Amino acid sequence: MFSVSSLKCFWSRKYSACAFTLFFASAVALAPTWSCPVDEEDFASQRSLNFLAYRGDGNTINDVDAHESEVSEDKDATEMINSCKKLAEQGDAKAQFFIGRCYYYGQGVTKDCSEAVKWFRMSAEQGNTDAQVLLGVCYTCGDGVTEDHTEAMRWFRMSAEQGNANAQLMLGLGYYNGDGVTEDHTEAMKWFRKSAEQGNAFAQFMLGTGYSKGNGVEQDYVEAVKWLRKSAEQDYADGQNGLGDCYYYGNGVEQDYAEAVKWFRKSAEQGNASAQYSLGFCYFRGNGLTKDYDEAVQWFRKSAEQYDADAQFMLGICYLSGCGVAEDFAEAVKLCKRSAEKGNAGAQAFIGLCYYSGNGFTKDYVEAVKWFRKSAEQGNAVGQLRLADCYFYGNGVDKDYAEAVKWYKKSAELGDEDAKAKLLELKKLGFE
Repeated sequence: MFSVSSLKCFWSRKYSACAFTLFFASAVALAPTWSCPVDEEDFASQRSLNFLAYRGDGNTINDVDAHESEVSEDKDATEMINSCKKLAEQGDAKAQFFIGRCYYYGQGVTKDCSEAVKWFRMSAEQGNTDAQVLLGVCYTCGDGVTEDHTEAMRWFRMSAEQGNANAQLMLGLGYYNGDGVTEDHTEAMKWFRKSAEQGNAFAQFMLGTGYSKGNGVEQDYVEAVKWLRKSAEQDYADGQNGLGDCYYYGNGVEQDYAEAVKWFRKSAEQGNASAQYSLGFCYFRGNGLTKDYDEAVQWFRKSAEQYDADAQFMLGICYLSGCGVAEDFAEAVKLCKRSAEKGNAGAQAFIGLCYYSGNGFTKDYVEAVKWFRKSAEQGNAVGQLRLADCYFYGNGVDKDYAEAVKWYKKSAELGDEDAKAKLLELKKLGFE
């Protein structure tokens, strides 16, 4: 069994990388609004919805949901759709787009993605940029057509080049992920900027993250904060979490744990798993608020239930040490194993120790070496120290002092005192 003090090296400090929203994770958030497109002004106001969850003016999709709730009870809905369909059949591009959305979402008609694609295509071929976007979404998801990401990007580009902010975002995501086009982060940031400048909160988040990481643009924390703040102030959860990271580390702003906690909480309360972990970590360490293990466990659990590897590891540490929960070694090992399998370096080092010592698993030096190596290669000081030990003693690997020195040095460079002591010991044996 391990003491609480021996675990302090495993605690991975909260990292600044935001959990990116997966490509097209919110792609179907644009739902139809109920009004026949009789004139340009009325229809234009209704088709401006951002299908990723935000409109250019910063209003959330919740506004749309509320509107749909009201209109779904409208007895004239069927009549309205029939009137729009007549206009669509006469070649009205806006009406075609509207009817396509009705079929796509099953609003007022039976859901039929193939029929939706038919109407989207008619509208898109007349140059309707919103129809081009949703036709691209259909090709991306394989809704009503054979999945074809190259074709999706073609439609996104067509719309993006006409200034559609949502299409610009989707084209940027395509370049960012190498999905349907060759991966090119510089090109991705170009399109994110175009969308962000039109007020798209997701694009603002992606652009801010690019500046924070120096990904596709020159690293610039001040610029990162600028765009993340714009996103956060539109109540976009990833943007709030990213801005919280900036305050936590003092990147682009003066370090301020209390301000970090404020933004983490806003994001966490919206269900953002990374922010929930971050907020839990602040409670665990007492950064920006009073230390509270019970609160830490609450937020770690919320995040862990969304499969966040860092939260799973920290929740495991809480069970191991009895912080905020009853001590439960078996639960700790279970959670840490899940985290380790997802790549958490601290959890990998811990699982390696379990195999090495025979706590939680049957003692197995070879398996221990496997997990220590995974951890060590990610730069974890404990993983490096323990891997070096295995080479030093010949446990799970052939004894190799040169390899031991290599890993002890890496661990010592990260400040591990045990590794420094081992290097002195090896130096006396003539190994440097």
